[in-house]
Amino acid sequence: SSSSSIETEQSHTCITVTLPTGLLGIAFGMGREKIDVREVAQFSIVYGKLKPGYLFECMEFPNGEVIRVETSRELADRLKETSEVEGRRMTCIVGYPSLSEVFVPRGHTHDMTLETVNGKPIINHVSKQFPNVTITREGMVVHAVLCDNEYELFGCKDAETIQAIMDSDDSPEGVTIVTRDPGLEFPATMIEQDPSTTRMVNQIIDDDSPPILMEFGI
Repeated sequence: SSSSSIETEQSHTCITVTLPTGLLGIAFGMGREKIDVREVAQFSIVYGKLKPGYLFECMEFPNGEVIRVETSRELADRLKETSEVEGRRMTCIVGYPSLSEVFVPRGHTHDMTLETVNGKPIINHVSKQFPNVTITREGMVVHAVLCDNEYELFGCKDAETIQAIMDSDDSPEGVTIVTRDPGLEFPATMIEQDPSTTRMVNQIIDDDSPPILMEFGI
């Protein structure tokens, strides 16, 4: 697919984006095995194209050179060095954020619907009006719900129960949902220790994994 502002090619497993020159507004980090997209600024021309959880595969230059790097620092350096080069093409593997936390204001809970699939509450639809729609995506698992009244639901496997809690009047301001990659399993206690997004993400990385490296300003 393509638009007047940015050229993209996408399949079910990969996406290739032609990068603009100048500031990209992307934060990369080190996951368990690959460099991944952690955040895309709303001002970025690739916002909505590259999404948190996508895994960096390679970058191709107009002269035919293809680079594959091992760390987010190397990738950041190459992107900065070539920031004025037109026609750079980045290919990423489509993936999900390992774990993310999103506040859903009252009135927006119906913008997301769930279904129980293989014993997991899976997001099956997210409208464009849903907050942080690039982070909360169809196919992700709802891992926990945190309500205004301090009621916390962890590890529930029934989508109807979660939907009912989100829609209840017990949380007049809204609810916070914690979502995760459907291919990964995390014990609920990991989140119960501290429902802060930053600490949550740090906790899911094994001690022997590469450290998380956020690269802002690219």
